[in-house]
Amino acid sequence: MGKQSQIDDALDWIQWNKNSCRYDSFISVFSLGLFNKFKEFNLLKSSKQHKYHKEYALLCEIAQFPLDSTSSLERKNLIGRFWTKMNEVGLDNNEKGKMRFVQELLLLFAPLLHLQPFFEEERICKLCDLKEKR
Repeated sequence: MGKQSQIDDALDWIQWNKNSCRYDSFISVFSLGLFNKFKEFNLLKSSKQHKYHKEYALLCEIAQFPLDSTSSLERKNLIGRFWTKMNEVGLDNNEKGKMRFVQELLLLFAPLLHLQPFFEEERICKLCDLKEKR
């Protein structure tokens, strides 16, 4: 068995179902890049009170699945369960295989409160001496 064939076999899990390219790309970038390289994406940093915490935990479980595992079918089943869960909670209400945008899946990062931007608004009126921040 050649080296390229071994790589193809090891990464077979990336495409878990026909026409699932946005999940394939989102999960691949998260698993191979974000989760393993940046501590900000650690499951312990997510808010357990957030309504999508369980879905984020499942995404982290996928990212922790060993790449050299002999069971790509097990990983595909895990990803299939992930998609089903996303559909059940309404985070992704598109039918399986329907073309959509990857950006819609970014809601999964909502439990990571420390990554969310916060804005401070300051209003000042010199005429009426108004000074207000929120």
